[in-house]
Amino acid sequence: MVRPDVGQPADVELRDPLGWLTIYGETPPKLAYGPDGMLYAAYLLTKAEPGHEWPTNTLRLATSVDGGRHWAAAVTVQADTANGGSTDDHALLAAPDGTIYLSWLALRHDTSHVYVAWSRDHGQSWSRPTAIELGAACPCCRTALAVGPDGRLFASWRRIFGYGDTTQVRDIVVASTADRGATWSAPVKVHADDWHVDYCPDAGPTIKVGSDGVVHVAWWTGAPGAAGVRYTQSRDGGRSFERPVALGVARVSRAAHAQLVVDDRQRVIVAWDDGTRQVPAIVVKVSMDGGRKFGPGDALSAAGQSAGYPVVAVARDSVFVAWQERTPAAAAADSTRMERAMAGMKTGPALAAPDSFINRVGSWSVLMRRAALP
Repeated sequence: MVRPDVGQPADVELRDPLGWLTIYGETPPKLAYGPDGMLYAAYLLTKAEPGHEWPTNTLRLATSVDGGRHWAAAVTVQADTANGGSTDDHALLAAPDGTIYLSWLALRHDTSHVYVAWSRDHGQSWSRPTAIELGAACPCCRTALAVGPDGRLFASWRRIFGYGDTTQVRDIVVASTADRGATWSAPVKVHADDWHVDYCPDAGPTIKVGSDGVVHVAWWTGAPGAAGVRYTQSRDGGRSFERPVALGVARVSRAAHAQLVVDDRQRVIVAWDDGTRQVPAIVVKVSMDGGRKFGPGDALSAAGQSAGYPVVAVARDSVFVAWQERTPAAAAADSTRMERAMAGMKTGPALAAPDSFINRVGSWSVLMRRAALP
């Protein structure tokens, strides 16, 4: 989130008395500036609850009127009460008309679905959560939101086709609403990857809408023989999508987490942690013609370092990319520790320490690079 008109504040801690901050994988806190300059932070809190096998999650939103220097008391948007750990993988969007939207995954009757809620009073009160559709969603892949110049709202997620079947497919879909979230179109596949898999890859899509109304989507697929990051676009409001562009595809690929932005000149920038390499690296590709053709990829992270979860933003003619980076040894140590924490969930000790699932402090470095756009 880049605001050139806001000075660099000192480091600020946003503490919440309700529980532990949930920051794993695709669920870090999300930031967005509203059209009036108000800054919003949406995040998940995890809390152990008596009688629950898993910790419960609470989706919270805090606001700041001074660029993050001070924060008002947070409000609860969604809280788990019966299905511990069900609220997850949220997305935050501040629309040009001032409406604040949040989407997330929620477990209902042993199946994950995509929900959305909105606020029209700067996040102080929220609508009743609305299910975008009742089909099954991949339970650990993030949701994504975008809004077009006409106010149409778009949501994207990884849907499960053939839920409960051993041949189920998990592909990316997009749905939209013209009435500010009340009713939604049927989800449309951005591409028939036809990826047959019965586990969650923890890799959701990224979606943006240009000022010309073109819908841009990038995502990762693990489809054997053609695994990696792809990009596509829709020129008819999300009713159909063009043949995808392979940004970084190989025979096999680790899960990658793509992020894209589109500026006022319809330049498309996509950043991702390239899982087709032996050691994941942050790669960026730029399209100067609205996504029809991309230039060669530039690797930003240090050689030999394991890099992941990039974010990207554009301000005027500069692009900013930030990411996490650590040594392969630190990555292996964290993975081993988290596997033990997951095993411990069956016996109870991990319930008393939800931070067992957070990477060790100091194992990651956060880096950012800036480049001028032509």
